[in-house]
Amino acid sequence: MTELEYVERLLKTALAEIGRAKARAKARGDQAKASPDLHVPMPSDRDRVAQFIAEHCFAVPGAITRFTDFHEQFVKWVDGSWPKVRLSKALRELLPVGLMGANLLYVGNLSLEPASPGIPYRLVRDKLRQG
Repeated sequence: MTELEYVERLLKTALAEIGRAKARAKARGDQAKASPDLHVPMPSDRDRVAQFIAEHCFAVPGAITRFTDFHEQFVKWVDGSWPKVRLSKALRELLPVGLMGANLLYVGNLSLEPASPGIPYRLVRDKLRQG
């Protein structure tokens, strides 16, 4: 099981628990929201990024995505503002993120659209390299 698959499974489990908690609260006549006494942990930044990747991106070996494009789409999805540093930190736990070309930041092995696979990227001293 890859790290991304593990995070996706963890996130699905957490979301399912939140759904069950809401259903129990609704059955009791409470407002349909998780209350603090349910001890349902809030998703971490990494979990939120993993959820966005699972729902809106394509894991494609050899593909690259400009970090600014990823950030723009992610901010629309979360419907709020996320600092680039915060997103970058969470994203680096899941995928290689590094500099390429004119020292622009890219996300390796990820595409915002369907793409053909190629040689996977890896991080070498803060730079993305294929191979």
